[in-house]
Amino acid sequence: MHLPHQKVMKQVSIFLGGFVLVCLFGLACLAFLLGNAFPDFCGNEQVGLAYSPDEKYKAVIFSRDCGATTGYSTHVSIMNVSDRLKNDSAGSAFVIDGGGPLEKDHVRAIWTGPYDLEITHYSGPRIFHQAEHISFFQPQSLFRKGTVIDKITIKYKTH
Repeated sequence: MHLPHQKVMKQVSIFLGGFVLVCLFGLACLAFLLGNAFPDFCGNEQVGLAYSPDEKYKAVIFSRDCGATTGYSTHVSIMNVSDRLKNDSAGSAFVIDGGGPLEKDHVRAIWTGPYDLEITHYSGPRIFHQAEHISFFQPQSLFRKGTVIDKITIKYKTH
């Protein structure tokens, strides 16, 4: 047998639980709207480009600026030749502190073969990301698992 105060406590708990769910849903909607209303605060500016010998891939060197509270960083992304650099992307192969659009020689990329890339950079700045390989996959289908079609090997040098 339920006592009257237990019934009231159950109703209060149900009400508060519903209220919390409505508030969380409202915050999620607000975050979605604000995320779409304001553009990405980071900006990418391409400062270099190198095509693989077979012109299947390209190494894009770009400077990334995320506003007044952060400094520039220099990135290298390896992508299909038809892909475009997006403003919201960071470097897939290499990321180093510093650079900027006026320091175009901060990082250089040279293809030494169809699947071999050499990245040369200054020795002083911090390195945030340095991949040894970038793999390109053939998409998976219902009957076949995704497979690696090309694997780019990256070597690094300092100057």
